[in-house]
Amino acid sequence: NYIGINSLTHPNGIDEVVNNATSLLNAYPNHTSGIVNFTVQKEDIIYLSDARGNIVLRQLVKPGATDINVKHLNNGLYLLQVNGKTAKLVVQH
Repeated sequence: NYIGINSLTHPNGIDEVVNNATSLLNAYPNHTSGIVNFTVQKEDIIYLSDARGNIVLRQLVKPGATDINVKHLNNGLYLLQVNGKTAKLVVQH
């Protein structure tokens, strides 16, 4: 299951999802209960925040295919941000 998620124009709320292919980040599988895969073009820090905007994960990633473990997170909707791109991510155990 490979899902492209649309970007956010303002990362102040999940309601503000819009179509913008230039800011597309592909994260899969989505819904997940464990490992999330995605590809980044350059070294950067990823931020994963919950629906309230609290950062729950901050991690340096290298260019290319990478993954993060979200097994420790509660069920819910999260925002994954890296390289100026954002994806909606659903964690469901």
